[in-house]
Amino acid sequence: MRSYSLRILANNQAGTWPSWPEKIAAIKAFYAPVCELAITLTPTTLTPQFAPYAPISGSANTYVVGQGWYEANVVPLADGADFVMFVVPPTDHPNIITFIGFEVYQQVKIGKTTVFSNETDHTYVNGNVDQGETAVVYATHELSHLFYAMLAKTDNTHLYFFAGTPEKVLPDFDFDETLLSAFQQLVAALEEELGLLKARQISPTDEPATPPQPIHNDVTATPAPKPTPSTFPSKILAWAQIIGKEEGANPSLDNPGDLKLSDLTKSWGAIQGFAATDGGFLAKFPTEQMGEIALCDFLVLGCQDQLLAFHSPEARTLTGFTKIFAGNPPQTYTDAIVAAMGGDPTIQISTFLS
Repeated sequence: MRSYSLRILANNQAGTWPSWPEKIAAIKAFYAPVCELAITLTPTTLTPQFAPYAPISGSANTYVVGQGWYEANVVPLADGADFVMFVVPPTDHPNIITFIGFEVYQQVKIGKTTVFSNETDHTYVNGNVDQGETAVVYATHELSHLFYAMLAKTDNTHLYFFAGTPEKVLPDFDFDETLLSAFQQLVAALEEELGLLKARQISPTDEPATPPQPIHNDVTATPAPKPTPSTFPSKILAWAQIIGKEEGANPSLDNPGDLKLSDLTKSWGAIQGFAATDGGFLAKFPTEQMGEIALCDFLVLGCQDQLLAFHSPEARTLTGFTKIFAGNPPQTYTDAIVAAMGGDPTIQISTFLS
């Protein structure tokens, strides 16, 4: 069985949590069927610098720990581990909104994650099903993203975690020896090339390196498009279908939900389409199926309350969500959506995941 080392850097208040032994045991136990995690906990007293990462809606921004700051202050403390996880409590960012987590995977360097959580919160799915401690759920969530990236597989983290069945990621982590061998050969080749460059005394300022690009962010980003929409709950599929009918989107965009171009839709394969009448641009997807999947993914995130613009209590109902989604549409639009979804305008959209 493969073994990996994880260094958890618990910052400020997070470093004082007495429940860390139980949390670490739970993280290890989650991955025990597929790999062994050697986890080391290190309390830190850093002052994170935050950077906005793409507007989710309107002028609102959500923040992550700045990558430059992370590289300079967090990575050196990883002490040669395979993965580092920087745990940031709410007291470190009292006045800004953060994602639930963030991860960056690099083939040569360390796999890096951030988790934003307090000690005692729990995470719920399908409206009221307790999935467990937020810190543990987010930690396994972010590590799963890293494992998918390392194995170069379609990332099903959101598909399974947001459905309340996170254990379904485990069969995907076969850690194929052939793939890992190829990865190790690539690392060796890159390290050899780096040695040659150093021998030639090439200054690193001669050709600036491209900074590592985030694989995803956990409020807006979702997994790579899935091969078919059949894995979505039936109510999500029905909801997406009636939205597509009412939106009447330009078919050349393959975007039945008229979703805007954003980092979220770009992560699903979108490129810039036509200018939107209310600002910004509409997303254009490579295929009709990818556009349908993107709409379903968006609705799932909405049901899980993972979209900033839909956090209000009113937006948790079908009518409230529809008004924000479609920008106060005609009453006929809203009525058609409600009728197709059972006739109750106040139904909680979280129930559509069951």
